[in-house]
Amino acid sequence: MQVITRTEYKRNEDLNLHGENALAVVSIFGTDAEKALIREINLGHELNGSLDYSDQMIRDNIVNKYYTKMVKTWDHFDNLLGKAVN
Repeated sequence: MQVITRTEYKRNEDLNLHGENALAVVSIFGTDAEKALIREINLGHELNGSLDYSDQMIRDNIVNKYYTKMVKTWDHFDNLLGKAVN
C-alpha cells in the first residue's frame, strides 16, 4: 500500500478530488465497511456528476475520524526522510 503524500493530498484538494483523498485516507486507516462505503459514494458521485449532501456528510465524517492520523503519518515521514517524501 502506498501512502498518499501531503503534496498529493493538497494537489487533489485544489483540483476538487476530495473523493480520491477520502479513499486514500480510508484505505490506510478505515475499516473494510468504510472503504466500501467511500467507494460507493465515489461511484455515485461519478455517475451522477454531483455529490448528494448526505453522502458528502457521511464521507466527511469518515475521513475526519482518520485525518489527524494521516497528518501524523506525514509528519513522521517528514522527520525520518527530511521532507523528501513531499
